[in-house]
Amino acid sequence: MILRSGETLWETLSLQAQAGETATSDDADGATQYINVSTGAVTTRPTLTATWNKTSITANGSDTAIFGSTLPNPTTVIVGVPVSATTPEAEQVTTGTFSITTTIAGEYTVTITPPFPYIPVTQVITAS
Repeated sequence: MILRSGETLWETLSLQAQAGETATSDDADGATQYINVSTGAVTTRPTLTATWNKTSITANGSDTAIFGSTLPNPTTVIVGVPVSATTPEAEQVTTGTFSITTTIAGEYTVTITPPFPYIPVTQVITAS
């Protein structure tokens, strides 16, 4: 994971890393890349191959939108509920898949955060 970036003299580059870190002079984008600690190379962060089976559901308590079948274990999922004033709680998914069903109409923002280095995914599921 790229924790910070900046400029320094070449002679002091190695001094910039704290315990357990590595400093590099390579250009990298922390949102889409990371430094592979085994090779020291800038590496593209993988994306999930999982997809939603649908992004609109009927708010009848049985229609279900399903994401993936091979999510990395564990994957954190947060569902933003449209009629709630409370902060949504994170759910740890360890079954490889996530599904959402509701009886309340609205737009649900689902944020799926797999383990690093995967890139998180956000999707709005519309229930009507």
